[in-house]
Amino acid sequence: MKEVRYGVVGVGNQGTYYALKLDGGEVESSRLTAVCDINPVKIDAIKSKLKGEIAYYADFKKMLDDEACDAVLVAVPHYTHPEIVIECLKRGVHVITDKPAAVYTEQVEEMNRAADEQQKAAQMLKEMAQGMKDAAKSMNNLQEQKLRQALLDLAKLAIEANATQFESDQGKARQRIRQIRQQASQITGKIGE
Repeated sequence: MKEVRYGVVGVGNQGTYYALKLDGGEVESSRLTAVCDINPVKIDAIKSKLKGEIAYYADFKKMLDDEACDAVLVAVPHYTHPEIVIECLKRGVHVITDKPAAVYTEQVEEMNRAADEQQKAAQMLKEMAQGMKDAAKSMNNLQEQKLRQALLDLAKLAIEANATQFESDQGKARQRIRQIRQQASQITGKIGE
């Protein structure tokens, strides 16, 4: 399993607890890489408690801009959960929020819509990638078909050229050989297309 790089937004009591667990290696396949809090006193207080290589931020958007983490654990006052959760989802960053998810039902519904949109976008990207793979495969098949047809056409011309040498009229034979060479040149040009 891939190691997940976590960022914790909000290092009050609960956020500090999560940060210490992540930094202490208590969460399998996880590592704390970023901590964010708007209060510089809280950032200073947690710095002495953490051992890992951790980036510290006063602005969660800056943390996201720096791509400091794969997932964000939100432990801020409940009324600010939606803004952070929705921004993470918009950027395709996994997000976990402390409970309650928000203060108002409307905010939870907004977060759910953002999560649905993110899933739709991820599915769309997956389908686009598959479509590109299929198109590449089709193009390869088309190139193979063109190559096979060109080789077949060249073989026919070679047989015809061979038969032309037995032509009694040498002028006609030379003219036909020139035509065959031109056709062969056109066929080999198609192979490169």
